[in-house]
Amino acid sequence: MGHWVQAQEDHRRRLFSEANRARSKGRTQRAVALFRELLCEDPGDLDVLLRLAPLLAREGEQFEAWSMYRQACKTLLAAGRHEACLSAFREANRVLPYEFEGWRLTAELERKLGREREAFETLLEGRRQFRTRFVRAQAIALLKLAREIHAWDHAVVIDLAHLYVQGGQTAQALQLLDGALVHAAPGQLADVRWAQLQATRSPRYLALWIRQLVQRRGAAPDAGLAHATAEHEVLARVPQ
Repeated sequence: MGHWVQAQEDHRRRLFSEANRARSKGRTQRAVALFRELLCEDPGDLDVLLRLAPLLAREGEQFEAWSMYRQACKTLLAAGRHEACLSAFREANRVLPYEFEGWRLTAELERKLGREREAFETLLEGRRQFRTRFVRAQAIALLKLAREIHAWDHAVVIDLAHLYVQGGQTAQALQLLDGALVHAAPGQLADVRWAQLQATRSPRYLALWIRQLVQRRGAAPDAGLAHATAEHEVLARVPQ
């Protein structure tokens, strides 16, 4: 029995070395095949999982790659290896940038480790990967998680309001922007008013935006309004 076990270990070492050589020489398909063979023998091998996952991502097998990252990270967390888990999640985010769960779980672990600033930055970086209307829900979800850390971050609030408007959730956008008016710095108020104008295309918000611009520039409100661009010209700048 001892000889058989030793033979199996030697066999795995040879396969592992050959797979790594293939990987280093850019022979991705060969490396994938060898790593798969190793996983068939031991599906929980962390070293194999973390070497195979990025190769699969490169080959377009995103779902399987993410499944392997998740399996590896679950094992690392259970063993209390938080730093190794974070490294694996961050690598997953690099090679699978459109995997929403990767960004969410990375930030969740960073927060558990007391790294609020890193978690906030992770969520913002993740949000930047989701730019089209087809992934608007993911972008909104990441920004809402970011607000759990910094509820009234100016850029986050404005971005989230724009996404709400794009998704037809104007009431939610205006509610958010009303809160932003209370928390915004003086130099940021015009941005909030402009976001309200974009959301509504309303003459009321046009007047409020112009008044805020005038106040920021230190001019008299009446004079500013008298010299402001005609209402229809300003409204024409607001995206439909």
